[in-house]
Amino acid sequence: MRSRLLLGSALALATLSLAPRTNAQVPGAAPPPSPPPAATNPAPPPPASPTTPASPPSAAPTTSSQANPVPPPPATPLSGMQTPPPAGSAANGASLPPPPTAPPGAGPYAPYPPGPYAPYPPGPYAPPPNGAWGPPPAGPLPGWGAEPPTQKVKRWYGWQTLIGVLVSDVVLIAGQGSAVTYVGLAGHVLTGPIVHWAHGHVGNGFASLGLNVGLPIGGGLIGLMAGAGSYDGWDTLAYTAIGAAVGYFAAPALDMAIFSTETVDEPVEPRKGARALLPSSVAVMPMVGQDRMGLSVVGLF
Repeated sequence: MRSRLLLGSALALATLSLAPRTNAQVPGAAPPPSPPPAATNPAPPPPASPTTPASPPSAAPTTSSQANPVPPPPATPLSGMQTPPPAGSAANGASLPPPPTAPPGAGPYAPYPPGPYAPYPPGPYAPPPNGAWGPPPAGPLPGWGAEPPTQKVKRWYGWQTLIGVLVSDVVLIAGQGSAVTYVGLAGHVLTGPIVHWAHGHVGNGFASLGLNVGLPIGGGLIGLMAGAGSYDGWDTLAYTAIGAAVGYFAAPALDMAIFSTETVDEPVEPRKGARALLPSSVAVMPMVGQDRMGLSVVGLF
């Protein structure tokens, strides 16, 4: 660097020493004409002397600041504004945990913004677009069902009461006044109510119990009043026994005739013959989709 500066200064001195010699006038010669006024460009500098080797023009000296540029200092924040915390730290200086990594095979995702969120606006809402499927029907389709058709029929179950009463009467007679006799008597009175209760007819069960208890007592009272006019006590006792016996056998008979009937659903028997080939029920249902419409025919054979 210092040699370049010395070489440049020597070249400048040599140029200045040659300039007066070139501009000196020869004695007895006319002065050179003055340059035209239009020539504004200065004359080029005289060539360097052949004795002095030409040197390349020296570059402008560079300072240490230009050789090693230094970034400008960061701008100071305005007064009243807080500087944001560096990445990976909270506002209070505490370090934050690293963000969760995506599971293998899944792309990066953005966390869902925290709440609270606005509630869903209340109704009413617009109806579904034309052609959308509506809600399923509440009941079975007309003319179609998963179970076979049934019909209402009346059924008599008094035979169950009859069997229980006959067995109880046989036990009553076979007991011959022993403890078994009371078992047969209880079976005769309670057989009808138990059968009704087993079929789910609670009211009929209590009505049957009233008949089995009330009719023998009522018949005995009627017989007692009928034999009260006789002076013989045996006649009065006979009338009473006859009235009680009539009520004893009439109670289960009325029970089986009046209360032992119920209405149930029984499946319809399939038809036989040529008509069995025809469907028992046929239904036509419209079908509407987003891109098609049609009818569906279903039947039960």
